[in-house]
Amino acid sequence: MSEPKLISPLLDGFSIGNPISEHHGVRCCPALKENSTKKYIVKIISIPASQVQLDALLLTGAYREPSAALDYFREVSEGVEKEAKALKNLAKLEGFLAYDRWQVVTMEHGELGYEVYLLGSYRRSLERYLRRETMTHLGAVNLGIDICDALSAARRTGWIYVDLKPSNIFISEGGEYRIGDLGLLELADLELAALPGKYRSSYTPPELEDELRSPDTTIDTYALGMILYQIYNNGQLPQVPHPEEDLPAAPANADADLAEILLKAIHPDPAQRWEDPARMGQALVAYMQRTRVNNDPILPPQEIPEPPAQEPEIPQGEPEVPQEDPAPREVSPEEEVPTEPSSPDPLPQEPREEPREPGEESDDLLAQVDALIAHEVPELGEILPKDPEGDSKPQESAEPVPQPKAPPADTEQDLNRRRVRSRRRVVLIPLLIGLIIALLGGSALWYYREVYLLRVDGLSVTGSENRMTVLLDTQFDNSILQITCTDTQGKTHTAPVIQGQAEFDNLLPDMLYEIQVQVEGFHRLSGSTTHAYTTPAETHITGFTAATGSEDGSVILSFDVEGPDSEEWIVSYQTGDEPLLTRRFTGHTVHVTGLTVGKTYTLRMEPVNDLYLTGPCETEFTASPILFAGNIRILSQEDGSLTVTWDAPEGAEVPQWDLLCYSTDGYEQRLTTSDLTATFSGIHSGSAYTVEITAAGMTQPARASISADPIRITGVNVSPRGSTELAVSWEFQGEAPNGGWLLMYTIDGNGKQQVVQCPNNSGILEVRVPGAEYEFTIQSADGRTVFDGSHRYTAPEADKYSNADQALFARELPHLLFVNLFKTPDKTNWNHTDVHRSQFADSFARGDSISVQLYYMSNFYIRHENIQLLYVIRDEAGKVVSDCIAMENRDWRDGLWNGPDYHYCCLTLPHVPENPGNYSFSLYFNGQLIAAENFTIQP
Repeated sequence: MSEPKLISPLLDGFSIGNPISEHHGVRCCPALKENSTKKYIVKIISIPASQVQLDALLLTGAYREPSAALDYFREVSEGVEKEAKALKNLAKLEGFLAYDRWQVVTMEHGELGYEVYLLGSYRRSLERYLRRETMTHLGAVNLGIDICDALSAARRTGWIYVDLKPSNIFISEGGEYRIGDLGLLELADLELAALPGKYRSSYTPPELEDELRSPDTTIDTYALGMILYQIYNNGQLPQVPHPEEDLPAAPANADADLAEILLKAIHPDPAQRWEDPARMGQALVAYMQRTRVNNDPILPPQEIPEPPAQEPEIPQGEPEVPQEDPAPREVSPEEEVPTEPSSPDPLPQEPREEPREPGEESDDLLAQVDALIAHEVPELGEILPKDPEGDSKPQESAEPVPQPKAPPADTEQDLNRRRVRSRRRVVLIPLLIGLIIALLGGSALWYYREVYLLRVDGLSVTGSENRMTVLLDTQFDNSILQITCTDTQGKTHTAPVIQGQAEFDNLLPDMLYEIQVQVEGFHRLSGSTTHAYTTPAETHITGFTAATGSEDGSVILSFDVEGPDSEEWIVSYQTGDEPLLTRRFTGHTVHVTGLTVGKTYTLRMEPVNDLYLTGPCETEFTASPILFAGNIRILSQEDGSLTVTWDAPEGAEVPQWDLLCYSTDGYEQRLTTSDLTATFSGIHSGSAYTVEITAAGMTQPARASISADPIRITGVNVSPRGSTELAVSWEFQGEAPNGGWLLMYTIDGNGKQQVVQCPNNSGILEVRVPGAEYEFTIQSADGRTVFDGSHRYTAPEADKYSNADQALFARELPHLLFVNLFKTPDKTNWNHTDVHRSQFADSFARGDSISVQLYYMSNFYIRHENIQLLYVIRDEAGKVVSDCIAMENRDWRDGLWNGPDYHYCCLTLPHVPENPGNYSFSLYFNGQLIAAENFTIQP
């Protein structure tokens, strides 16, 4: 295995140390960047892990030549690169941390293979955290939820993470847990792949001890369950059972609910585990909400008892002297009586701070405070001035001071007073020192919070493919700040912060930049000081063309792209005196209509996604009328000939038409004519044909096709059936189509075409609108061409309502029946008593619900009889509005007329026109007209 080296350009400007770990051909080395204190890790993957593997491949005959083995190693290294790219894409989502960049190099010094260098920022792993800290209940549950979110994100993008373990989980600056190392397999290949040896660990399911067995989709949730089990079990993993054995014991420090979640994750039977990490995450969230998880340590640190106080040692061979006050003695005037104890009592010691991690609160400031506290306070006697002999004395005054007489000998009472004063001094000195310490500590804390520590409350980034703006939310002077952004190639840009923002330009598209806020002077930053931002990728537009569309004032735009594509595109177009219009579309072709003929438009393509576009994105187009052979029709195919006709464009003179008829079996015939009809010869009924018609100046050819074995309709019969139905039947020549027929029709040429599927050559229309014109088109269900399949029919007008069972009602109908329209009451189960004549109207707003009231002045027979109601609305031209036709059945006694006097009938119109205009409403009972009324829909 070759020694780590500073490869270029990946490690330009770096210094690299010796490996701190090495196994399975993978080495991790610390690295530092010049002029920076930031720490990095360089992961080096050797492929093969050793030259012994190469020798084994050649000796076993797996590869005959070293060059073939080298090709295999290159594919493996490309797989590592693919995995690193997938990790980088996942890092844009929540839950993953990626390597900054990577590079593949060939091995040197006679070794055959490749080495993949991956460079990433140094991060604190969960494994290292658990060695130094005690995990809390809240932290452990958050760990499970964060990793479940990450595993779910990987699955959504087609990957599954198969190397989950504490050393591959890292803690971000915000305290989130994230996956940050290789270990991805494509979900599509999971059933066909064996788990690589480098991904096997104590957190791997037991069934994968069989090296030939493929992992299933519980491999990631099993590993997460093992990690949480270990945390809740005093750092010990369970005794792993095989699928036929029972569950392991519950973790020592987990309650029953949490233990159930974890034991399900590590169940010996894969079929009983959490298959979807999202489900496991939901279970953990529900557990957190249900039990109100606290932030207490899972395994509290053991308290160390204080050592018992030791008696002072007494030298052997000397008698023990009782501790009593000495007897008073006489003191001569020449002897000096001590006024203070020879050594003061020791000061109370402050508790020592626990060791701090690098990057925690300022050690320098605390060290300065400790130094001030430890400073020795002078004795009070040392503060007074001394005479030349060294005795203390008060400052001399202007007048002479009488000399005192020699003091008499101290009595026992005087000695006791001196002892009390001495003890007071001993107590006063610690109090004075404590006061000084408090003042110094408070000043240091104020300085630390208000001057030294500066907080950045928010950091956000906006930008384009080559520019970036960093926005800061701060409450202090920004002039001491600057921002650096470093790309994955190691190039760094620096900009000052001016009024809360910093500007960067000349950046690269599709590049990940690491953003860092820095401060000048003796300060430290906290809060949002780092960020990552990827500039939009570059997409090149090629082949951008504009051509006249299939109607006047239309254009067909088409283009190709090189690079990342957009899910949707937007075309914006405008001419000088018209407003800017836009249209969204998918794909790379769009048909824009509604342009003004003769005007020149500027059209521009824009992606919906955040992409950087290059190439021609804009073009100009002059809208023009089309020259198009319209309504091309195959008139007949008989006696070996095919006759076709078409319509010329309105207002255009076409002196000559060029026609082409061809088939898939090699038939081709061209004709030129000045007429609008042409006949081709040599036609066989068993072949399908296509006819194209073009002329000089035409935008695009017109086409019509005819299938093999066409069918000809020889007769169509339409007749009323019952009170509201139409019966349609037809005769034909040729073979009946497979799947039956399609009877298509429109009413008064309005609305969409209705379709009735007919197994045989007949069909029933359930709605017959009196006086309406029906246009029928008969087609085959198997797509074969049908000649003469069009037919028109006008339904007879309806009679006035008449019924022998209601003779008294029908006899006086025109004179005694009153019809009124009104807005439907905003009330359920309303009837005629809820409607006043002041509410009757013939004008309504768009969206109003409209009802009709029938009032019959005289008495009539009330019997049970089924009545078929038909509602029809016609426009101002008398054409049926096909969307406003409805039918329903009601009982004459219980469904139509309101008791108890049965003179009122109230109905709500099922459909109301959406477009403003003048309309008429007609109501039919059993196909006979009962009422009609005009109304208006206002704009």
